[in-house]
Amino acid sequence: MSKSKPGIEFEKLAESIFKKLIRDDRFESVEHNVQLMGQDGLRQIDVLVKTKSIGMEFNTIIECKDYKRKLSIIYVDSFHSKLLDVNASKGILVSRNGFSTKAISKAKRLGITLCTADEASDPNWKLKVDIPIVLEEIQPVHFRFTGEFNTQEMINIPHENLPVINDIDLTKFVNDGWKNGSLPFKKTKKPQKVTIDSLSPPYYIKAENGVLVEMKNFEVTFSLEIRYYISNLNELKNTQILNNITSSSTTIFFDVNSITDLNFNPKIIPKTHLKNYKGLTLSIKILTDMDDDYKKVQFFKIN
Repeated sequence: MSKSKPGIEFEKLAESIFKKLIRDDRFESVEHNVQLMGQDGLRQIDVLVKTKSIGMEFNTIIECKDYKRKLSIIYVDSFHSKLLDVNASKGILVSRNGFSTKAISKAKRLGITLCTADEASDPNWKLKVDIPIVLEEIQPVHFRFTGEFNTQEMINIPHENLPVINDIDLTKFVNDGWKNGSLPFKKTKKPQKVTIDSLSPPYYIKAENGVLVEMKNFEVTFSLEIRYYISNLNELKNTQILNNITSSSTTIFFDVNSITDLNFNPKIIPKTHLKNYKGLTLSIKILTDMDDDYKKVQFFKIN
């Protein structure tokens, strides 16, 4: 059965979205364009989600309609007939442009979930989605250590970002801690202390001549650089949106790489501008090695 190219692209969008939604070992697979045996022969399925539970396998059928108009009740009837024919456990009907009131009413009565889907590559994206977003960028800066040496002699400490204390490379420690999330921090620009549970007194630092020098009142501190940017959701590439009409919920998927894209230029704003802001906030943690100018996004969360 041949299909137009736009229809296939919309089906692949649905496949991509549901693969992201399903992060559970119970779900065996999400497949595009498969054939299932029905009571009257093989039936084409746009997207099939296989689920395993209590030793049984369940099929969720996803039908995609990339039409310029809302889907009428006829499409709900037709889809329901297909679900019965292949003995599906659940049915999800996905439309590009929504459903009529009668279609929504009947789908709810039949237990069919209705959704709309969009993505940034759609030429009408800017017209459909215009949600303001604020990017909160968090980056560690100004790492430093302090301490008092128990010696009257002049000593030279190797020129490094942070020294090696009791055989612990502090530069590596804070870099790794920031990357893996084990370095706790408060969202403030004020200097804050680094907690190193594996480090206990007495503290020794190695001078350039190789001699170990004892140090007391040792402390490592750092500061955060926090910047705020404002833009619109439609400016982020590869963003996908699934609007579940049945449950009145919306799921938005962001491609984190689009935030660091050179073509994405959000406007920097002072924090005071956020007082009356209503929209999405993305908190972005930037990875920065202290001995390197290289940056990349580690993760972000939506508030």
